[in-house]
Amino acid sequence: MMIINEDESFHNMITKLKSSNQIALIKLLEVLAQKQKCQQKSREELVKFCLRKALKFIFQRIQEKYDKTKTNLKTAQKIFMSMVEKEIKTTIMLPFRKNSKNKTMNSDFLKQIFSSQTFVNYYREFLSCLEQEIQKDSKKKIASLCNKIMNHIHDEKKFEFDVKRLPWSHSNVEKVKQAAQEMLLYSNFEIK
Repeated sequence: MMIINEDESFHNMITKLKSSNQIALIKLLEVLAQKQKCQQKSREELVKFCLRKALKFIFQRIQEKYDKTKTNLKTAQKIFMSMVEKEIKTTIMLPFRKNSKNKTMNSDFLKQIFSSQTFVNYYREFLSCLEQEIQKDSKKKIASLCNKIMNHIHDEKKFEFDVKRLPWSHSNVEKVKQAAQEMLLYSNFEIK
């Protein structure tokens, strides 16, 4: 569930709340709905979201392959990166790391990482699970949001809206799916 399903269900819920005189809740939901409608994710944010999820997925697959009890996620990352670097014969610095020269997931980084057949194979596997990853992320954001709302109701304080991680709107979810598929174009390998 997203806050706005971009259909009539949200408006029907507001109508029911109005009939039961739940004004505070209506205002809260309308603020959330407006914030979510205003969300416009940039191409860079879409790529960053997708690649972070993809890399985590890949590192977890490597962890499973090498026995979870003996391999933590950091070790799995090192194993995978050494496999890719050996294959493409160059060092890859993952963006957003402390010692990384790559500060963004720019096109140079994408070309470099997608030049690995190993990465592309795992990435394709990730694409088949992308919908579940998006739903998992959305559920986590909704749970956090519900917790904030429940704490507000419990404390009976004026609700200060400082929510930065709202579930993505349907249109942003569709954009990230499209961007995820388009990133395969950075690959030199035949797209199946």
